[in-house]
Amino acid sequence: MSRLATAPRPAAPPISAPADCRIASLLPGLTDVVHDLRLSPHLSATSHECTTLHNPPSVTSPKLPVSSSLPSHEIAAGWRAVQYTHPLFSASPSLDALLAHRVCSFYVTDIPRLAAANPTVLLTHLAKPRHFEEPDEHVLRRLLQARIPTLEKVVSVDVRTLEDVFRLHRTLAREIGREEAAVEPVAEARGRLESIRAFVKAESQRRGLGRPKTAIVQWADPLFLAGDWVPGIAALAGAGGDGFTNEGGPSVPISVKDLRGADVLLFAVCAVRLPECERIVHEFMRENRAALRGWEGRVVVTDATTLFSRPSLSAVVQSAEVVAEVILKEGSYGHKGRLWREWEAE
Repeated sequence: MSRLATAPRPAAPPISAPADCRIASLLPGLTDVVHDLRLSPHLSATSHECTTLHNPPSVTSPKLPVSSSLPSHEIAAGWRAVQYTHPLFSASPSLDALLAHRVCSFYVTDIPRLAAANPTVLLTHLAKPRHFEEPDEHVLRRLLQARIPTLEKVVSVDVRTLEDVFRLHRTLAREIGREEAAVEPVAEARGRLESIRAFVKAESQRRGLGRPKTAIVQWADPLFLAGDWVPGIAALAGAGGDGFTNEGGPSVPISVKDLRGADVLLFAVCAVRLPECERIVHEFMRENRAALRGWEGRVVVTDATTLFSRPSLSAVVQSAEVVAEVILKEGSYGHKGRLWREWEAE
């Protein structure tokens, strides 16, 4: 164990929510929030990509098919195209068909299976209307509650900043009538993030280190740099800005030549584990050898199945620890070699 890694804490008891509280979470990051708040026993349904010990039924599937032209790790990168091309009104679809593509922006939802789970609270990101005939968010909520009689609340999440991450946890706790559930987890996460910030600042000053310009690659093909709360994590942990993204702003498509201005390329390919990320980086660097010839920066690969891409307290804190280790070139928090490593050309 490294000198800054902390011993595992005893598992906290689950929060006692109302006995009839049943939560359906349609995104992995939202399920992580439920875990953060110790509300996992109240999960009644999740997405096909969520992980939980309580094994509730999954009620979603990908919007884009896996194919040779769009491998599984690029599904998230292409979801927006579906919003514009899916023939939602071409055949006068049923209510279930309409809701299936609108209840969650990223996945198709099995509405009968969701209804069978009898949720009282639904956590999701409602798809925005792309056509004047499509129902807006308020109409969608009413349609959902008409279709699922047990459903009392629909929480549609749009997290952009680190502060939004904290707000999300407080909102969910409030929506189930247990505001106290968020107090300790949020306070602990804030404290740990401040500790990381102070540690990296002190170590950087002691060693005479600067703030390396760090580009966090969210998708490799097409090439995107991560936006939303990720630039905030990187800045807090001692990284310099990439010149393209800002906390609260969108992920940004760039060209390979734009990467030459970075000191560190940190590959955090959305929902991809470390070995697969290494394979992706190997192909990326091979295909773009000419464009990056002479560039002398560092390349770092990470396990982004939970890091960076999910708006939970646990993911945010661990992501900040990983960035801090990358900046300081050491395994201060015990993640080097397990959640990230330097990539070197063969």
